[in-house]
Amino acid sequence: SDDLGDDAVLASTYGLENLKRITPALMDWAVEEGEDYSDLSELYGQVVGQWNRYLNHVARNVGGVYADTKFAGDEGIVYSPVPAERQRAAVAWLVENGLSRPDWLLEPEILDRIEPAGTADRILRLQSGIVSRLLDMQRLARLEEQAWRQGDTYSPMELFTDLRQGVWSELGSGASIDPSRRALQRAHIDALAELLTAEPSNVARDPQRNMYRTLPAAASDVRALARGELQVVGETIQQTIPRYANDRLTALHLVDVLSRIVDALDTDD
Repeated sequence: SDDLGDDAVLASTYGLENLKRITPALMDWAVEEGEDYSDLSELYGQVVGQWNRYLNHVARNVGGVYADTKFAGDEGIVYSPVPAERQRAAVAWLVENGLSRPDWLLEPEILDRIEPAGTADRILRLQSGIVSRLLDMQRLARLEEQAWRQGDTYSPMELFTDLRQGVWSELGSGASIDPSRRALQRAHIDALAELLTAEPSNVARDPQRNMYRTLPAAASDVRALARGELQVVGETIQQTIPRYANDRLTALHLVDVLSRIVDALDTDD
């Protein structure tokens, strides 16, 4: 459900701060002389899972709706969108705490004892999952309808822009793009490409509450916005590649992404 009744950003901020405090202490809590590291592995997995829950909890603000049970004669409305400022804050929080490299989780003392590989893939799955959820057709259609009905809301275009600036921040500074960020950027392009062919459902999950009804495909601007985003990223990459003449791996990554964008736009024609 996208009913929200609390400040998810504030709650998740406190929760994440706590996770960052306890993660370095896992070795002291879970490791005993003569025992294997299965308890440590389990606790570390719980930390990663809790981080993911915080990300999803905050993501629900985007395109979210407050629901207040009312009956005829009661004052006030039943449904109201999450205020635009709260949605903006949610996306900014996700960019900072969900889509950046989570160095606090990458504790060599822990990872070198619980698994030979797999951490990078696990984190990418969580991060790409957040990108996919934010760019979900139903969520975008709710944002569209909120903007259509009320005007002063957090629009799909604003979400696209905020997400692009967060995922592709290195292009503005010319900073090297590390492997985890390269993988996330490819996931962002893939999610945008999927929107070019996605069909929003017109069937509400709950006809009485009407929480998930979306605009008809013909009335939606989502495809046009996705196409425009791909074009913007592609143009920015073309302008930026010369900066990476001495960073061959980043340059090759950008060339590859540019090829993916061209393929996606060609398929859509």
